Amino acid sequence: FLSDSEDERAVEELLAQAKDMAVLEQVAAINCAGFANSDLPPNLESRFQNLK
Repeated sequence: FLSDSEDERAVEELLAQAKDMAVLEQVAAINCAGFANSDLPPNLESRFQNLK
């Protein structure tokens, strides 16, 4: 079993990773916001939408 201090460190690390992921998702959403009205050719646009 883990000690209390090891548990606390594990929880803090997990929370830090979750916060980092949330921030990265928000930044990605902001960075991709302008992509909705792209001027890509239709075949590339459909491939891009599938990737999003």
